Amino acid sequence: MDGTTFRQMTDDPAVFRRELKIIVNRAVVPFRPDPWQEADFRAMDDAWRYIAGRWQGDPPAVLRLWSERPRGHSKTSDLAVSAVWALLFARRPLTGLAIAADQDQAAILLERIGDLLKANPFVAEFLTIQKSCVVNTAMSNDSFRQSKLKVESSDVASSYGALPDFLIADELSHWQREGLWTSLFSSVGKQDCVLTGICNADVSS
Repeated sequence: MDGTTFRQMTDDPAVFRRELKIIVNRAVVPFRPDPWQEADFRAMDDAWRYIAGRWQGDPPAVLRLWSERPRGHSKTSDLAVSAVWALLFARRPLTGLAIAADQDQAAILLERIGDLLKANPFVAEFLTIQKSCVVNTAMSNDSFRQSKLKVESSDVASSYGALPDFLIADELSHWQREGLWTSLFSSVGKQDCVLTGICNADVSS
């Protein structure tokens, strides 16, 4: 990858996706989203740029995404792509929080991010997975000056003191504790926060 392309992807998540590789059936292949995937990505690109400090002017009009897709339609994988871009290229340390339906679903999100690290050496140069966190260790030796994403399951997650820069609600309709969503939604309203929620298209929340 040349330096010009890398600089472009730091400012534009769409360029990052164009250069990204994913693992499909144990093979590393270029990431080529379907139109319905790209539509969701595009709807939120400016929001991710904004919290990453790569946006000029007033906040973008859209900072929230609610997406319902059938099973097997890349819900968790696409969230992993957006979160990885933010952790890689934010101009300041970001705090992200991902809440999954249960521990198995939380493990899937971490696994998808791990696959991106395996398939893209330039990503693995910056990000590491530490237990239930994804951390940009290249930012600083000081843990308080590193972008990080904490991944938890809804049955153990706490909203106490939560003030994330971005919140991922993974399989929200299957969360174990209804009050957790109410509390977290209140917290993200205290500052500009990117919020993405996904669930199966055939399940009502």
